[in-house]
Amino acid sequence: MTMRVRSLNGRPGRQVLIVHRANASGPLWVREVATVLGTQGLSVFAANTWPDTVQRLEHGGLAAAVLVADDPWLDPLSLLRIIRSIDDVLPCWLITPDCCRQTLQAAASLRVTGVMPYPVQVEELTLALGKLAVN
Repeated sequence: MTMRVRSLNGRPGRQVLIVHRANASGPLWVREVATVLGTQGLSVFAANTWPDTVQRLEHGGLAAAVLVADDPWLDPLSLLRIIRSIDDVLPCWLITPDCCRQTLQAAASLRVTGVMPYPVQVEELTLALGKLAVN
């Protein structure tokens, strides 16, 4: 059986961009997400610098982006604005410890696909991202 992968809104991407704090080996949860998504035909590109993030966005072909507010260098709402200037319809999830009304309203105005509380809940995230892959 061959798995056909497509993303939301008919996007042809097979890669999920995860933007999170810099760490030499990456957080354990990123590896867990990559393992689960790999079984569904999606791969993960983890970026932990602004240049890496923007370069990957400009390259195109992404299925989705996950922005994790786990470090002060990352202002996820500013990054969402940059993403929308490059790709107006890319499905984006925001993971933040700040789920206040103001953050949710700003994220909604930037057409975020979903907001999840930080710390990352791997099962919840992989379930949401797994909907990008369909048989």
